[in-house]
Formats: sequence, C-alpha cells, structure tokens
Amino acid sequence: MAADINWEALVQKFCTKTEVGYIYSSEDARQAITELLGRETIESAVNEYIFRGHGIGAELARHFLNTLKSDYAVDYIYSIYKAESDLDHRISAIELFRYVVTARSLHYYPEIINDLNPEIRRWATYTIDQLIFQGYFSAEDLAAEIQALKRLNPDLHRQLTEDDG
Repeated sequence: MAADINWEALVQKFCTKTEVGYIYSSEDARQAITELLGRETIESAVNEYIFRGHGIGAELARHFLNTLKSDYAVDYIYSIYKAESDLDHRISAIELFRYVVTARSLHYYPEIINDLNPEIRRWATYTIDQLIFQGYFSAEDLAAEIQALKRLNPDLHRQLTEDDG
C-alpha cells in the first residue's frame, strides 16, 4: 500500500504562493524529497561517504546525494568540514561537497577555498566547475571566483575561459 502523503501541505511548505496560485520548481521538489526521506537518511548517506568512504556503499551514497541535490546535504557536509578534527574526514567532506553542489554551495566557497590545507583547497577549486557545469551559474556569473582561482593556480581552470572555437 502506498504511503499517504499530504502533498498539499508540502506545497504550502515549499512552494511560493502568488495571487493566482503557487509557483512550483525542481528546488521545491528537492526540498519535499528531503522532507519525505528525512534528514537522518541524508545524514546517513553523507556519513557513509565521509566516514566509511572505502566501504562498498560509499559510491552509491555519493551518487544518491548528487541526484538529490539537497541544500540540507550541503549544509550537513559543511558542518562536518567545520567540526571534524580528523584531516582525512575534512578532506573527504570537501571532496563530497564539490560533487553534490547546489547554488547554496557558493555561500560556503570563500571560506573553503581559503583553507590552510592544500588538499582541501584543491578539492574546493572543483566546486566552481561543478556550479557552472550543473547550470547553477554561468562562467560570467562567477567571473570573480574564476579570476581568484587563476591567481591561485593559473593552469587549473584555464578551460573555463578558453574559447572552444
């Protein structure tokens, strides 16, 4: 038997109400999915990748999180990066962070790219690529970030500014 989900309550919680009705988006749907799955499920997937990254479920957890594109997952990954004392776990958190980006990731990016650890900074550089590749922003939108990356490592993001023609 199918679960009885109150879809109208989800619409009221996540969708924007206008004078003529509601505005629906994929982002609203992702928030509803997060609500339906429960934060514990997302935390479990993040923890599987970061803390048991060599287990057989880690890659599936990573792809699950990438498919979900949850702001909650981004926030949770960032909280692990901030709180974790084990450097390998912090590095794994940022490696996962760049893979499961959402538009919210850009909020955390300046702090992460300036981390003292070069491995964390290396993984953080790929966040900009993913934000562009996945359509959250254009290269023009992120021109300042790209220029800053070019100063950090002139060769790393050359492909973002080269003309394909």
